[in-house]
Amino acid sequence: MALTFELVKDPQFCISQARCSLCRYGVSEREFIIASPMWSYQHSNDEKLVGATFTQGTVVRAANGRLCICGRETCHNRTEEIHCFHDDCYKFARRNFGTFDISPVFEAVSRFNFHPPLSGELNKQRDKRLEALIVRNIKKEPWPKHFPNELWLMIARYLLRECAMSTALQQAITPPSHDSFINLSRDVYAQYVMFDGTFYLKGLENSDSPVGGAKLLSQGNKGRSKVRKIYIVEDHLGIRNIEFLSQYDAKPPAHDLEAMGMWGRRISDPNGISVIRTKVDGLKVRDIKCITKNHQTHNFFERFKWQVWEPPGTMIEMRTLKPIHTIGSDYLYYYGIHTFPRMRYFECNAPDITGYSAAVTAIGVIAIHSHRKDTDLAFYRDVDRMADRTTFWVYMPIDNTRGEYVKEIGRFMPRLDILYKNESHLPIGLTFTTNRGRTAVFGFHKWLTDGQRGEEDALLYARAYNPPRASTRIYFNESLKMRILACENPEPPTLIPLPGSVLPLEGFGDTLSIFRNGVYSSCSMSGVKSITLCYFKMTTLAGMLLEYEDGHKESMGQMRFDWTVQTIPITDPIYTKLRFTTEISSHNVSVKVTSLLDSAVPDGCTWSDIPFKGTMQLWLQQNGEICIHHCPSERPAVPANPV
Repeated sequence: MALTFELVKDPQFCISQARCSLCRYGVSEREFIIASPMWSYQHSNDEKLVGATFTQGTVVRAANGRLCICGRETCHNRTEEIHCFHDDCYKFARRNFGTFDISPVFEAVSRFNFHPPLSGELNKQRDKRLEALIVRNIKKEPWPKHFPNELWLMIARYLLRECAMSTALQQAITPPSHDSFINLSRDVYAQYVMFDGTFYLKGLENSDSPVGGAKLLSQGNKGRSKVRKIYIVEDHLGIRNIEFLSQYDAKPPAHDLEAMGMWGRRISDPNGISVIRTKVDGLKVRDIKCITKNHQTHNFFERFKWQVWEPPGTMIEMRTLKPIHTIGSDYLYYYGIHTFPRMRYFECNAPDITGYSAAVTAIGVIAIHSHRKDTDLAFYRDVDRMADRTTFWVYMPIDNTRGEYVKEIGRFMPRLDILYKNESHLPIGLTFTTNRGRTAVFGFHKWLTDGQRGEEDALLYARAYNPPRASTRIYFNESLKMRILACENPEPPTLIPLPGSVLPLEGFGDTLSIFRNGVYSSCSMSGVKSITLCYFKMTTLAGMLLEYEDGHKESMGQMRFDWTVQTIPITDPIYTKLRFTTEISSHNVSVKVTSLLDSAVPDGCTWSDIPFKGTMQLWLQQNGEICIHHCPSERPAVPANPV
């Protein structure tokens, strides 16, 4: 079967989600899928389908174009976004729903406002909701015998996809709901609908005789206080709940947003809110806006979404390091901070944190994650899916057993030049400096060194925030580029000197001119106890994690714990060396510990030997190539005791 629809020459059709568009469950690597070029079609027209094996990052050739299995929200080569199905979901829908004519309503009600995680606690909660729904429906049937609930749950686990598809397809053919204008001076009633095992807001209405099951949310003014605050709870499929408050200083709802995987935002006006507008997808409410006269309809700051009701008091724009309330919404739009920014957070300086990972692309840092011993590694895949280009994961280990913590977060960016002609295109990197004097660079080395030339660029490397010693949450906008930090009690930004430990040592000047547009790291080779290797697709070295005899660790290159292949113990550093072997044809790099006298190298390879003394320097280029260099001199030692 082949794609036969007519478009531009050699188009590229992208599967933007590693998720079945029917059941909305994830697609596994190497799983057979069915891809569809459009949503509304007759199933007998099989030539509009293409079957492929889901291997993320590959491109499959078809009759009139390419099928890109990127699994990313954005793709630079995309001509059209298409959807994919599990093979068994495709067959189930064809067998049970005849023509399989997927309506625009189904597309609308099942569309995601944003892509939720493909795995983790949210998916487990969804499984439990659907299991309960299946068991409740099965028990309504006249079975000859009574079975225990545990047995029904076992059966339900095999029917999750079928249940998700059937309920969604059936709800898509119900009479659609419509957008509405709601007058808050009158009684307001809400109706709810269950979708995917969860209740969503179906609609709001002003009515003197509400329909059965409608819930009274607000009794209107009638001489009492006006509505001054509206709290909205939503997830990726729509609005779950809404609350109206008349007191401007009233406490927010008691919902634990983070635990339930939901986001909260609020609409407020000290003079009162009189009219709102609801926008629906045909089944449930997707958005609510205030259209009261003299209210800022497009108030940017009401569009932030949080996983807490009491967010930090200050939000900083990362390019200018100024508080957002002093900048204005037009400026933020210009610099790529779009409507409905979702503010993620990472925990900083908690006692059980073992390190921090930053996702870096060619346009800046896009995410930061705190590591603990039991960290779920699914976050790597979720962030990669959000990025629109190659992502490097830079890791900074923290020695919390000896009281190490992050005391300073720096911000750096390159100067405006031929490559970066517009300020909105400037990539932004971060540095984390600990109380022991260690500094990790989250960004390309080019941005850091270019920012040190010229007095007019004095704030290109500056202190953005000094985290407190106690555990704190630092928020950032979830986007293709980190542009906002939200934190408590930030100090004014100040110029800080560039730490010498982040610059290459002597003997690496020629490599600097070639590899500047990449990730640089260095570490001492003395006292190494073990080395954990990180390989890209099990074929070539991506990075390393070195552990030392005193217990502290250093990360080199790219370090992803879902890519680690083995840990090599270093038992005899005096008589051994670290050998990096590169295949000339494929540029794949491998590592092993070998004897100092070993000189055997496979044919068709080049090699580089690093002794267990001095300093090792590593450049990870943007295309994934690695350059290794050894310097006889040592980096300044890390202080034994915290400062």
